[in-house]
Amino acid sequence: MPQSVTSSLLMSPRAGTLLTRMTEVPDPEAALWKVLTEYIKLKIDHLSQQIDQFESKWKMTFAEFAERCATDTLGKDPYDYEVESDYWEWEAAETLLDHYPVNDPTAHIPIEPMSIEAIVAALRDVVPADNTSGGGDSC
Repeated sequence: MPQSVTSSLLMSPRAGTLLTRMTEVPDPEAALWKVLTEYIKLKIDHLSQQIDQFESKWKMTFAEFAERCATDTLGKDPYDYEVESDYWEWEAAETLLDHYPVNDPTAHIPIEPMSIEAIVAALRDVVPADNTSGGGDSC
């Protein structure tokens, strides 16, 4: 007969101390929240910079780039290593950025104080668990 499993996340005193010192926030849960939201902001900035670099390099959006690869109107061989590499990296950055709340990193996560379990559960809705699915078509 299946048993019900109750999961509880615990934070070691050492981890709590590290978080509170690192963030200068006295409550370990609030400190963890601060670290996670700052990580999301940094990730959004990094992905946006990657996308900007590709748009500058190719002088178009990813949608235009993908269309021109598909229709062989890019002006370069769509199966060239550089083109394919850029395609995959650019598509990954666009896809990941779509998973993040760009204008407000806390938009999908409640602001009120909550347990570590609740933070992790809320982040599962915002942060993709695996971005290596390899879905989509290349040039």
